[in-house]
Amino acid sequence: MPGELVTAASILAGSGVSTWVADKLLGPSFDGLGEQFRAYAGQRITKILKKFQSENFPNDLNTLPPGFAIQFFQKASFSEDDDLLTAAWASLLSSASRSFENRHMLFADILSVMSASDAKFFEGVFQVSDESEAVEDVQRLFGHLESHYPHVGGPLDSAVSMVDQIRSIPIGFPCALRLITVPYSDCSPNLRHADHVHVWRSESETQIDVLVRNGLLREFSINLESPYHRPGIEGVVVTALGNEFHKICAGEK
Repeated sequence: MPGELVTAASILAGSGVSTWVADKLLGPSFDGLGEQFRAYAGQRITKILKKFQSENFPNDLNTLPPGFAIQFFQKASFSEDDDLLTAAWASLLSSASRSFENRHMLFADILSVMSASDAKFFEGVFQVSDESEAVEDVQRLFGHLESHYPHVGGPLDSAVSMVDQIRSIPIGFPCALRLITVPYSDCSPNLRHADHVHVWRSESETQIDVLVRNGLLREFSINLESPYHRPGIEGVVVTALGNEFHKICAGEK
């Protein structure tokens, strides 16, 4: 009803969000969503809508399906107040209002459980090197390790140096290292068989688990032929779903 729409507009009044945002996105369905919208339309939603408004124009948008609209506002209202997450929510809303697909529902679910640190880590995975020697896939990364680190032996400081070298490899595809295992000996530097293993583990274990569980990343491991002499690594690489999610939340689609 018109009165309900006016009430909705008054919710946004004074917040810097134009009434066309509610009118265009919710359209006729707003009669049924007005009360629920009021329940979630706090500062967090206002910030997301202002970001959305700054990058969109009414003529480019379509009315959202009512079910998605209320799910979006509900889940977004509880998200962390973080600039990267705000931009992601605004981009998701923009994508859904241009060409809605059911996967937008899934992406809202995923985004709702991501913390600011999760979002920052995931974005960082895409900051790949463009150096000419950068490897392009997991198989080439395997080859890089095999050719550069044919064997490991000697004292602990050699193993530590090896870990640092592996961490600095210019990886040329969206992935991140999670674990590095480097055999070493605490006895003679010339000992052929390493008795101990030096392990480097990522400080982003929690973020990795969240992103893997939600299907944005998948785990991989590279186990070289002789585990007693050569380094091995475990990591995560972006899935097809993760790539699609990133494009939409980055405003590229």
